[in-house]
Amino acid sequence: MTKLLFVLTKTTEMGEAGQPTGFHYQEMAEPYYKLADNNIDIDIATIQGKEAHPAPDSFDKDDVSKNNKFVQRFMKDEASLEKIKKPLNLANLKSGAYEGVYFPGGYGAMWDLPNDKNVINFVEDMDKNGKIIAAVCHGPAALVNAKKSNGSPLVKDRKVNSFTDEEEREMNMHEALPFLLERKLRECGGIFENAGPMKSHVIQDDNLITGQNPASVAELSKILLEKLM
Repeated sequence: MTKLLFVLTKTTEMGEAGQPTGFHYQEMAEPYYKLADNNIDIDIATIQGKEAHPAPDSFDKDDVSKNNKFVQRFMKDEASLEKIKKPLNLANLKSGAYEGVYFPGGYGAMWDLPNDKNVINFVEDMDKNGKIIAAVCHGPAALVNAKKSNGSPLVKDRKVNSFTDEEEREMNMHEALPFLLERKLRECGGIFENAGPMKSHVIQDDNLITGQNPASVAELSKILLEKLM
């Protein structure tokens, strides 16, 4: 069976601001079921195997019916919930066991994913072997310090996108983050392409698939499934 690894942020607070955060629930749950329902075996990991928490602003905890249908399903799925309560430790995993890796967003990703050596090594190994690297919204933060085999930034001269600087300003988050992701990807030499604020936009550049925001998750899931089937 084809295996894909989801790597979630373990961060629960936004740096000095102290605002609660985590992974974006829909960005995790929608691809999870669209792939799992098509016989893709999904493992979930975090840095150090720490429990992953959904960002409070990405779902309604008290009224499940208000959530996206995939989030509703996940919240009632005990076996799947166990995967985020007791995720695998990324440091113990081998990239060769998977056909691809996917990084959902959520502001937490901006703090722990960019500088973790195991995230960087895993991404670099996947790229070296031509395997799928997918990320959406703030998930591409996992790419900013990864390198190609020649030492240049992994995103250099490749089409890429993420939550945009304009979207950060509209959300009044541009001063709360450790860096602006669009700006960083451009500084790394990425060919940044995007749609208007909160509009769906997904870019596929060979084995690299990146989506702009939560609205992009459906399209990203479709492309990811096509690549894996």
